[in-house]
Amino acid sequence: MNSIMRFIVCVIIIAMMMYLVLTTYQHFQTISSINESTLNNLINLSNLNPGFTSILIFILTITFGWITGIFKGLIQKPKLKIGFIDTPTFGCIIKIPGSHNELPIQKNAFSVYFKISNIGNQACTIDEVYLGYIPDNRFCRWFSKRIWVRECIIKSDFQIQFGNSDDIKVYPFFSQGSILTSRTPNKYLAAGKLINGVCYFEQGETYGSWKPRLNIDTKTSRVMIKIKDNYGNVYKRKLNLKFVEVEEALKVNASFGQSLNQYAFLDDIVNTQNQT
Repeated sequence: MNSIMRFIVCVIIIAMMMYLVLTTYQHFQTISSINESTLNNLINLSNLNPGFTSILIFILTITFGWITGIFKGLIQKPKLKIGFIDTPTFGCIIKIPGSHNELPIQKNAFSVYFKISNIGNQACTIDEVYLGYIPDNRFCRWFSKRIWVRECIIKSDFQIQFGNSDDIKVYPFFSQGSILTSRTPNKYLAAGKLINGVCYFEQGETYGSWKPRLNIDTKTSRVMIKIKDNYGNVYKRKLNLKFVEVEEALKVNASFGQSLNQYAFLDDIVNTQNQT
């Protein structure tokens, strides 16, 4: 989209310059000899109109620098490219026993496995990470305000077991230290550097429409990731996040959904899974 807009602006600028040149040329052509050659007319035009020539050269220089990216390269600024890895990237709407004003209570929790690279020319540090979702209300998606959930600490590591063996794969965290691997996260991104890790998001107990609106397939939801660096720059990217049942989420992390509240029924599910 930026390339298309840049091309359109360049065409407009070139058209304006051609119009100015032709208009000025026609004006001076009327006072010039009819037998003069085109080259002589251009030379006379430049000599008689040095101010216009200087402005024209200035505009051409600015346009050339903008098109080729020379000026952009002179500006020291970080630029983050956000990517995602499928596993363990998912969300879960956990149904909590009870109700609030006759509305069902739920807990919204999400995990996103990031890969973030700094494609700019200045180093930065990632400061804050948010996940935003459209609530499941009756309003049109375009007029619904996103609910933002900040990254949260989780009590245990994300991991999967390989078949019936005792071998497990432990996923690195993006912001917090790992209990099993003792890995210390580093959110400092030098120019050209890439980092990856799992971010966990958990919202307090909600009720009614305060849950992610699912897509037509009823298995995914269009969420948005927002990252802020230490300079205040904000980077956003949308993601079709798949949603799973709480039993599947607990297989990947036994503490899923229990950072802000502790639930006995979730502990029972984990104990049952460990016995099988």
